[in-house]
Amino acid sequence: NTHSKSAGLDTKIIWNRYPVTGRDYDSMVRSLGANGPKGFHGLANWDISYQYTTVPSGSMCRFDSVRLTVKGEILMPKWTDEAAAPPSLRQRWQDYYAALQQHEEGHVQHGNELAALVQEKFLGYGDMACGQAKAIAQSEFDRLYNNLKNRDKEYDQRTQHGATQGARFLP
Repeated sequence: NTHSKSAGLDTKIIWNRYPVTGRDYDSMVRSLGANGPKGFHGLANWDISYQYTTVPSGSMCRFDSVRLTVKGEILMPKWTDEAAAPPSLRQRWQDYYAALQQHEEGHVQHGNELAALVQEKFLGYGDMACGQAKAIAQSEFDRLYNNLKNRDKEYDQRTQHGATQGARFLP
């Protein structure tokens, strides 16, 4: 069989901002706490879906192609009073923002890694009863996805939601 298997990945990430106000540190901290999503300063949400095809392999079937779609949103703060603030506070904010952005991008990278694992697992699965493809695909996807959700939680705990990734804005 000279047929080659195929895999694809579509990533669609939308960046949104919420306002942070203040010209001094204390008012900015209050604004971050009041306006941040779910008590955080940044938030990455993503969802992965998959499609696959199978081909006959003797009396059995095998996965032939798999395409994954990673859709996500990253919500980050936008400091509306930055131009009027002292240079030292602006620098502290810029350092913090860069670390927060790096952290949220790490969550999206986890989604891309999951997509690669799913593709590898499906295309390497081998022969199966044709009627079992849907159940096998769902079971393998759910197992890998749950592992990744646990890894994402551990990533947040280990980095204190980005605070340890280079800069810290809160005391």
